[in-house]
Amino acid sequence: METLISEIKSMLRAMGDGETSPSAYDTAWVAKIPAVDGSDQPQFPDTLEWILQNQLKDGSWGNEFYFLPYDRILATLACIITLTIWRTGETQVQKGIEFFKRQVGMMEDEADKHWPSGFEIVFTAMLNEAKSLSVDLPYELPFIKQIIEKREAKLKRLENSDHDALLSLI
Repeated sequence: METLISEIKSMLRAMGDGETSPSAYDTAWVAKIPAVDGSDQPQFPDTLEWILQNQLKDGSWGNEFYFLPYDRILATLACIITLTIWRTGETQVQKGIEFFKRQVGMMEDEADKHWPSGFEIVFTAMLNEAKSLSVDLPYELPFIKQIIEKREAKLKRLENSDHDALLSLI
């Protein structure tokens, strides 16, 4: 465990050398890791500080120079969840929620033609986590319900595919 922690810390230090651009989404996931010593702190506090310091002017997190709605939504949602878990950055969380509410309403035009594979799985899981943390998001928007339906349909197809694959082996 200590070896892995040391390797991650080394990678985080290297992010400032100009060769790597940190991903807000990935950084948020790393920042969620609780300290292995059992304290009520993150294992990698620098990642939490990075999130607090790198929110964009529009309230989102992500690549400042390249805007993909689904990417910005996922990165922002990941950062909102992480800050909420650690009970910090209330101002940043509120700005992130405001961005999310504005942007998710506009994503309906994107349909699913521009989403990466699995978006509906990841997005729905993150929404469920945000809801369990009582994050004030528009969970009842028709667009969000549509994404949840797409997720359910995909999971059903996967379940049926696995079932059919097993039957073909018999």
